[in-house]
Amino acid sequence: MAQEIEVFRITPLKGFHYYAVLANRKYFDEDTNTYRYFAYTDQMRFMGQFEKSYRTDLGMYVEVYMKDGVSYELHHDCNGNTCLERAYLPTIRENNVQTVPIDKNIVKN
Repeated sequence: MAQEIEVFRITPLKGFHYYAVLANRKYFDEDTNTYRYFAYTDQMRFMGQFEKSYRTDLGMYVEVYMKDGVSYELHHDCNGNTCLERAYLPTIRENNVQTVPIDKNIVKN
């Protein structure tokens, strides 16, 4: 059974490995004056090693990752729910094979 965990909207650092996930729940924490994001562990996707990021002509934020010699682009969603978790190798979480919401935002180059 999938566990819900807190996830974060962080800026990735070049050379580090990350998981991506769309938060399924968020709320405004009045104590810290910030939003908190939550997602299920079985919806996280291992993206690989972060290479670079850029903005498209239309203003969409895109991150580029390298995994198994293949480049992948992560297109952030318009609602600001795209979150990352740093992956500490070699303990990579296994991904389930079913389609999850973040998959539509990942483009293989």
